[in-house]
Amino acid sequence: MAETFGTGCAPAGELPAFFQGLRVVGPASEEIEKQKAASHSRSIRQDVQCQIASVSVPKLYMNQKTKQIYQNNDFAKIKRLEEKTRNDLKSVYDRIRNEGAGAWTKVEKDGKEFYMCWSGSGCIWSCVQNTEAKEESGKFTAVVQVGTYSKSSCILGIHDYNLSLTGDVVKTTLSLIIAIALSGIVAEGLAFLVSEFAALVCQAAASLGMEAFSCTIAATAVTNVAIALVAVIAFIGLSYLWEWLNRRYTICLRIYNWDKENDWSTVSCYLDNAQIAGTEKKSELFSIPRMTDPGSLVYPPGFKPVETLDAVCSYGIIIWENKQTFMQGCSMSMGLKSSDGNGFMWGFDCPRLADNRHKAAPMLCDPKTFLEKYAWNGSPLRFGITCADNVPVSFGLNALSGAKDNLYDINIHIGHRLN
Repeated sequence: MAETFGTGCAPAGELPAFFQGLRVVGPASEEIEKQKAASHSRSIRQDVQCQIASVSVPKLYMNQKTKQIYQNNDFAKIKRLEEKTRNDLKSVYDRIRNEGAGAWTKVEKDGKEFYMCWSGSGCIWSCVQNTEAKEESGKFTAVVQVGTYSKSSCILGIHDYNLSLTGDVVKTTLSLIIAIALSGIVAEGLAFLVSEFAALVCQAAASLGMEAFSCTIAATAVTNVAIALVAVIAFIGLSYLWEWLNRRYTICLRIYNWDKENDWSTVSCYLDNAQIAGTEKKSELFSIPRMTDPGSLVYPPGFKPVETLDAVCSYGIIIWENKQTFMQGCSMSMGLKSSDGNGFMWGFDCPRLADNRHKAAPMLCDPKTFLEKYAWNGSPLRFGITCADNVPVSFGLNALSGAKDNLYDINIHIGHRLN
């Protein structure tokens, strides 16, 4: 019988087929004990200061067929992709929620080690992709890549944590620290606050015997950290993790940047009876990089997706819920601007006793004024605009009313024209 690591953990001999040549080193629980013993054997306590200097907004990698499904806002097919993803990853996320650090396993190929939790058809990994020493300051930087892959839907989600550190930390240890911290976020669900993540990183380091490890999040990185963590929880419709209490309406906005020339940024936001998952702030201002070459991604060693992932885009995800739930809906508006200075406004209204309303315009103005004064679009489920720089933007909404669990999905595709 194959050796197993922890309750429900995949057998050592049953690594998923989409990883080739990978070797199981051992469960994270064993590594934690080794790290603690090594830390306690040192005569001098080593202080380590870690700052999460920046976090990339998530990227989705997919095949061309899936790209067309998303760009066309074909919500029926998107829901089928979400169902496939949920089936692939539910056991993985359940183990992470229930077992924490015990859900992770150290794996290795060609001398490079990282941590992974998997089923036969899905996985999530934490892998340090590169480090760079800064000798003059005694600091070094590290990039920890977190990837989530569904074999059945052939979709890969990626985001990176860019860490700035003092002290000596083994690369593999950093990937384990991030994996354990993410376990805490997954267990919390959408009730988490981004301010908790630094504390979870410190707790993860302390569990490895690194009691003098401190962590902060750079002020400029807070929003992107929140978006990245929401993306982990809500990866391709994993809505069973969305456990807000007294939920009436949940609005999930995904902004995809297919523009090959311009980065896009949110520059203004207004909320009416709405709160944002992951943060106590009243707005989310962030940038979404332009479309890149999918061939530029560095995979963990051994990863071979079942189909070529030849389409990629960066995206931002924001999830709102109505604050006051008794007989009240919620609404929001936002301004987005490209790196060449042009932009557009977007607005959405989810009333309690009427159909949803949706609008956009190729201009920038005060978001409250736009929400309250400008006309609503007559085709709220599917419409498009063209910005001053001739960049098309298309909008899709899954339902006018009566959505399952009162969950409304909105897609904004920058750089894609409606067919």
